[in-house]
Amino acid sequence: MNSLRPLLHQGPPSTDRRRLLLGGLGLATTALAGCGGGGGGNGGPSVPSPGGGGSPGAPTGRLVYRNSGVAAVFDLRSGSELQFDPGTEPFVDPGLSVSRAGLISAAREGVANRSFEIAFFSLAGGLQSLYSVERELSFQTSCAVFNARSTRIAFSVDEPLSPSNGARAARTLVFDWPSGAPVAQIDGLEAPVWAGPADDLLLRDPQSGRVRLFSAALVDQGFVPGLVVSPLTGGWSASPDGRYVLTEDGNHVVVFDRSDGGTWVAAEDGTSSTHSPTLSPDGRHLAILARDLLGPSPHVMPFERGLKVTVDSERHALPVGLADCAGRIGWAA
Repeated sequence: MNSLRPLLHQGPPSTDRRRLLLGGLGLATTALAGCGGGGGGNGGPSVPSPGGGGSPGAPTGRLVYRNSGVAAVFDLRSGSELQFDPGTEPFVDPGLSVSRAGLISAAREGVANRSFEIAFFSLAGGLQSLYSVERELSFQTSCAVFNARSTRIAFSVDEPLSPSNGARAARTLVFDWPSGAPVAQIDGLEAPVWAGPADDLLLRDPQSGRVRLFSAALVDQGFVPGLVVSPLTGGWSASPDGRYVLTEDGNHVVVFDRSDGGTWVAAEDGTSSTHSPTLSPDGRHLAILARDLLGPSPHVMPFERGLKVTVDSERHALPVGLADCAGRIGWAA
């Protein structure tokens, strides 16, 4: 892939507008320094008791998730939720992700059939930068996710094979951050997940659900033996240390241990399906979306090797009121 060519444009004060082009791939970014935060938070009761085996202590950090048309950040220490408008969500909304440094990624609509947007927000809801990805008849199928050092982002798209071939295909795109310089385009694989400080990149085969491993240098290491993950948007993730891969499976969350190939059920819901598993930064708690009252809402429970927790909304649901959450969720320290 060729280098991106920046074209500087005049913008308002404290705004740097850059247009970056690469053949059929265009990545335009607007850095919005000093933008204010979004809507206000609302206090609530204390966060769930860990409960269910072990005593890992109270969960900490902040969960990020889509709740209907808004983005939400739930502070597990204070028990309060901040909501803000992340912009117009696309027809296929992949949810939200968050970097270890606390930068939230949200997919947004672009120009119909010509582009889509990726917006990046602080944990306070302030818009930090906005990227326009210019690919005709393409749409984003995963969140833009950061590697451990926040030096690269990856996301997948569904788009025509080429300008002259309308057959559609899955592709994963990798860029340096924050320059936007392209690193790789990987055809036939989707739903990127970075695994641990070694920057292993895990990609899902859309036909079989098997997971293919790429090294930090993006060298193909082949399929991970025995690992099959959910086909749903945001349906799988990796632990911060890269050891565990979590996937939703009906009313279960199943965990795969990359160190020995072992698996176990980490969460089981007797009344509904579970979605969007993600681990806390310290690896001691599991967050999922599970049905509570009228719709899926965030639930938090303890996590350790071999432990199975029975999901109980009275114990594990966050006090966010009525919720209808979907897609990937993230957890920042």
